Amino acid sequence: MRSGLRFTAEKQPQAVLNAVRCNPWLPQCYEPLRAAGKPGKVAVIAAMRKLLTAVWSVATHQRAFEPHLPPIPASASAVP
Repeated sequence: MRSGLRFTAEKQPQAVLNAVRCNPWLPQCYEPLRAAGKPGKVAVIAAMRKLLTAVWSVATHQRAFEPHLPPIPASASAVP
């Protein structure tokens, strides 16, 4: 029989790393930490906390998730 806490603790970092690659708003938490020299595990835990906070908010407020993304600078969106 598996312990629920241990099972989720093993699987959550994998889910967060996938979310960091596929989700447009989660790398905004992860990438600055890695660029600042933080260990990968620290950055994953911070991103995991941000993701769990978003899930908890959606569950408690019964509203769709609306990420707050910063605007893309005009120079970055220009196609050469």
